Amino acid sequence: MTPVNVKRLFNSLPLAICALSTLIVSGCSTFNNNKNLETGLFIRSEFTWWEARKAFEFKMISDTEAKVITELKPDGKPYNIKIADKAWSNLKNCGNAPQESNKIILNTWKRLDCNYQNADKIAPLNQAITFSPPEAGHYSFVITLDNGLPIKLIISPVN
Repeated sequence: MTPVNVKRLFNSLPLAICALSTLIVSGCSTFNNNKNLETGLFIRSEFTWWEARKAFEFKMISDTEAKVITELKPDGKPYNIKIADKAWSNLKNCGNAPQESNKIILNTWKRLDCNYQNADKIAPLNQAITFSPPEAGHYSFVITLDNGLPIKLIISPVN
């Protein structure tokens, strides 16, 4: 190897090390490959017109959590909330867990139930969770997923 080739090799070595380090670090995290992926799950409520709108679709924020941020205004009545896919599918139409209050409290995890058979396809709103925002503002809805299904929900104000 000539002195010129050795010099070129040493000049490109830091760049090669940097590229290799980046490849190794990004390859070790499965979440980096899934960041901001759509889940196919939506907040369904009066403020979404009960529709599965893209603006209310949960996006992955970690390997097991997904989030939506939305603006809410108190209107004197609590909002009814479900977490569901576009088709209100069984196992993906999630609401209040049996034997629990249907009210959700800010900054408190709420267990979800997606395991009931929805006998009434026309009105899939059974077991809705109720939420009364204390003031107008932006709120973060975060769900924890287990095997792709939501198991709990937390609502927090966004500062």
